[in-house]
Amino acid sequence: MTSKKSAAKRKHVTLTISEKVEIIKKLDKGASVKNLCEVYGVGLSTIYDIRKQREKLFKFCAESDTVEGISERRTLHSAKSADHDNVLYEWFRQRRSEGLPVSGAMLMEKAKQFHTELRISSACEYSQGWLQKFKHRHGIRLKATGEQTVANRKAVECYITDFAKLMKNERLTPEQVYNADETDVFWRCLPRRTLACAEETVMRDCKESKERLTVLTCANAAGTHKCKLLVVGRSAKPCAFKGMKIMPVLYEANKCSWVTQEIMKNWFHNHFVPEARAHCQKVGLAMDCKIVLLLDNCSAHPPVEQLDADNVFPTYLPPSCTPLIQPMDQGVTRSMKSHYRNSFLRRVVNSYSTGGVDAFKKVFSIKDAIWCLANAWDSVTRRTLQNAWHKLCPVIMFNDEDAMENIEGFNENKAKAADLLRYAKRMQSDIGIDLDEQDIVTWLNCEDDASFVQQVTDSEIIEVVLQPKSEDTDNSDEEDNVPDQIKMEEGINLASRFIHFLEQQSFISQQDVMHVHRIREKLIKEQPKHITRMRLQQMFDEVGKSCALTPSTSPSPIPSTSRLDETKDPELAAFAVNHQPLLSMPLLTIGKIKQCME
Repeated sequence: MTSKKSAAKRKHVTLTISEKVEIIKKLDKGASVKNLCEVYGVGLSTIYDIRKQREKLFKFCAESDTVEGISERRTLHSAKSADHDNVLYEWFRQRRSEGLPVSGAMLMEKAKQFHTELRISSACEYSQGWLQKFKHRHGIRLKATGEQTVANRKAVECYITDFAKLMKNERLTPEQVYNADETDVFWRCLPRRTLACAEETVMRDCKESKERLTVLTCANAAGTHKCKLLVVGRSAKPCAFKGMKIMPVLYEANKCSWVTQEIMKNWFHNHFVPEARAHCQKVGLAMDCKIVLLLDNCSAHPPVEQLDADNVFPTYLPPSCTPLIQPMDQGVTRSMKSHYRNSFLRRVVNSYSTGGVDAFKKVFSIKDAIWCLANAWDSVTRRTLQNAWHKLCPVIMFNDEDAMENIEGFNENKAKAADLLRYAKRMQSDIGIDLDEQDIVTWLNCEDDASFVQQVTDSEIIEVVLQPKSEDTDNSDEEDNVPDQIKMEEGINLASRFIHFLEQQSFISQQDVMHVHRIREKLIKEQPKHITRMRLQQMFDEVGKSCALTPSTSPSPIPSTSRLDETKDPELAAFAVNHQPLLSMPLLTIGKIKQCME
């Protein structure tokens, strides 16, 4: 009996994180629990515990810096101070996503700094032993600069080969392959030494704007589909958006104007997947065709398992390789920003007579910025989008003979700068301004100037990590002058005056005038409905006042919703339920209002 028990006794096995992930994947495919127990040499309770840790395991794998991090580590033990550990790791990921080298000494020094900023009472030396535990906990492998460069080059070469195989094996066309990437836009940032008034003897430096928007751009390799921009600001409900019913972009907000994992998941499932699927059907592809979304290893991007829906799946670039091969970084975002700055500076020059830079910046709101961004994104050409893929996947470059003659994302700024200077010189005699050519060129190419690039600050990292769901509904001072709502009749008159103005301009085409005519016709058609709604609202207000003045002993009691259901007129009851303000009114009044609307 003793020998049988010893033979039946199972040897203790501690699985690695990689093996635990394999078990979860096999469970998803329908593998039996008993069979997995035999294969991995563990008990039933172990398999069930692993299933409960599904989300934590997948999250760790997605955030792991190396494969060794999940193939060697066996536990998910957290640090003594979870907040400190999360903030430091987020800082590390941000620096890695920016392509910056991070050494062990830098990590230890930053850990001490965060220890002070977070006001942690317990002492910690942050020694080499702590560093090894931190690296092991997060699957981090630090490399020397030369080793990192060689590793990046090899990773790029391997990924290009793997991506080509993916395109071939899945029979993907350029219409089915997308890339999305975030970029910062300082929406009220001016050139440093420009726009001096004529009476100023010394040109003053314009203070660089701190207002930042994060913009997510996404387009396919064919250049035939640009997804609607996702813009993340600081204010959840800017005053400038008051009364807006048409939004040219998707707008989200948080305290640091970051794209978070929650925002990214919402954009992927509710916006990207429907848009990309509709486009593929439009170009004649199958309804269930595969769609690939290429993403970098930004910390805002959730694990692959959370971005997989409707045969649409993401693929991630290797760490620290984003600037080398990511399509959006090969001239696309640069082109969009240059279009935006071109439009912005023209507005500055055109409105300079109204009070100078400070007056213009007070008038130019975030609403103007998002419309300019949408127009700038629309101005990015198909050729720019196509040529952006030439490093990652040369096999999908197109057959146009002149496709490689000019990569617009890199060369267009020279023409824009010259055009801006000509425009400014024509306006100079009227408003007395001066523009520095070198400063404008530098401003348009600000991505090449390190002084213009603002990294995410430590305070922003701490704020987002420790308060990820907090909302900032505060409105900035640039939105004080919000225009009043324009009435329908006034809008029609403005459209008529605008048409009269356009007819007097020689550079305006007949088609341009017809567009405004069509808009005015739409307004005229909608006017009767608008008047009916206005009269109905006035009737609601009048009845509400009369009900407030009526004594409680009135012989005509106000019916409840249950009484409405008991009436012999089900249509009247349904009408009252659909129009909530009517629920508190007498039945006779409800009938009159219904007759008036009909």
